[in-house]
Amino acid sequence: MRKLGFLFLSLLSLLILIPGCITVQAPLGQPLVIGTFSSSPSTINSGGTSILSWNVTGANSVSIDNGIGMVNAAGSMAVSPATSTVYTISATNSAGTVTRSATTTVNSASLPPVGMKPAIIGFSSNLNSDGTSILSWNVTGANSVSIDQGIGQVNAAGTRLVSTAAPTVYTLSATNYTGTVYKSVATTVNSASAQPAIVGFSSNLNSDGTSTLWWNVTGANSVSIDQGIGQVNATGTRLVSTAAPTVYTLSATNYTGTVYKSVATMVNSTSSIGTPAVITDFSSNLNTDGTSTLSWNVTGANSVSIDQYIGVVSAVGTMIVSPAAPTVYTLSATWAKGNSTNDIGMVTRSVVARVGSGSDTPWVQ
Repeated sequence: MRKLGFLFLSLLSLLILIPGCITVQAPLGQPLVIGTFSSSPSTINSGGTSILSWNVTGANSVSIDNGIGMVNAAGSMAVSPATSTVYTISATNSAGTVTRSATTTVNSASLPPVGMKPAIIGFSSNLNSDGTSILSWNVTGANSVSIDQGIGQVNAAGTRLVSTAAPTVYTLSATNYTGTVYKSVATTVNSASAQPAIVGFSSNLNSDGTSTLWWNVTGANSVSIDQGIGQVNATGTRLVSTAAPTVYTLSATNYTGTVYKSVATMVNSTSSIGTPAVITDFSSNLNTDGTSTLSWNVTGANSVSIDQYIGVVSAVGTMIVSPAAPTVYTLSATWAKGNSTNDIGMVTRSVVARVGSGSDTPWVQ
């Protein structure tokens, strides 16, 4: 009998020492309780993750099915089942075994058929007239969709406006539990000759001494005017008030670069009322590169302007113009004939700017 008792104790000690057979030696008399066992979140999309959490007291061993196996009496674990799964925790001591279950539900709406990869139905880039591009895409069967070049996660179908200075490759990635598929498109840019066009930029002197700037720009991504005005719309007007003649420069920019045009505001003349303005010079000289230089000199004027979208200019100045065909430019100078703001006099003079070789003969009116 003594030998049999010694053999029993030896076998019991061996079982306690074998890893995985008993994880915890519960105190005698402690009840076996599964305090908590949960899945959070309980519902996930395919490819998502849920956290199993548990707390057990009074057990000698604790295990979870579905391939997880032996675990500590308290802990947590991330799971990512492909389909909705019921997880069961089993806690055992000398009194027996207790169990508890938690369900992780996989959202079937996002779950493509088993083994089916995501499908990129379409991914394209369309060039706009302003040099920007619109990316468009449509994806099915994916849990996540993303586009590189800094765009990141996107919806399964959508559009995105992009602006690139050079042709750029964008790659779309669509992922589900089977893996990831890719598709790339390249944006294009307009030809190098497609610069912004300043259709017009002018300054008109008002009777109260203020001036109205007017402009019209096409093909630009951004338009701005200096002298503290800043960013403006492609077409607009702005009332300005200056104590002295002031030059305003408009800048129009797109991916090809920036073009500029300047106008000068005028102030009411201090010359005697009734004294006519005099255009002492207005001429056009043909340059060797095919452009022409307009030159003018005016005295006694409240306002001086040139047509062909040039607008208000200073009383004395020059300007290079580049007409595609011989073009008549007319300079207008106004002065106050009387005390009334409506009693205004005007003198004009015109010149023709030619193209190619030949002399430019002023037209005097």
